[in-house]
Amino acid sequence: SAGQMADFPDMIAKQLPVSIVQPIAENNIMPLVLMAVAFGFAWRKARAAGGAQTAAMAGAGEAWISFARDICETLLIWIVKLIPVAVFAASAKVTAEHGLEPFKGLGQYVLLCLLGMAVHVLFTYGAWLLFFVRISLRKFWTYALEPVTYSFGVNSSLVALPLTLRALDKLGVSRRASTLAAVVGTNLNNDGIILYEGFTLLALAQAGG
Repeated sequence: SAGQMADFPDMIAKQLPVSIVQPIAENNIMPLVLMAVAFGFAWRKARAAGGAQTAAMAGAGEAWISFARDICETLLIWIVKLIPVAVFAASAKVTAEHGLEPFKGLGQYVLLCLLGMAVHVLFTYGAWLLFFVRISLRKFWTYALEPVTYSFGVNSSLVALPLTLRALDKLGVSRRASTLAAVVGTNLNNDGIILYEGFTLLALAQAGG
């Protein structure tokens, strides 16, 4: 029936675990099965790339830690690739239920945020790349566009961290330096977030009169 079809997406959403601990604490079997299947596929992909052979030959804890990192990175990349589909589905649902009216109310706010971030990226970061890093902007954006686009779409640079590390590899940054810089920068370099939150406070203040 129509009611059952409407409840089907909610039923699927309830089976997706919020964290690894949640299904174990709640004794929920289905999320545990889904996590085990996803982990198994990621294990096979990482092993096909040579991680398991390296760990077996080395017989050391460091090799297994590296292999576990490859598995987590594979899972994160799969999640990142699914997020645009989820965002499109959520937007389609809102449009079907309420039309374009919700998007009209957000139009000016979104345009203002995009303009501010564009100025910040093009002039602040652009000048830093040209005069301090001394790298071509065209070369930089050739590799940086993918992680920037994904992190902007999901509103989280941490989720796009595997893509950031891949882009840094292509830019010639050593893995030892990139892993430290990317992780620290993801958690501490929050100037873009402050810009976004400043626009949010301004929009809320104007809406409240």
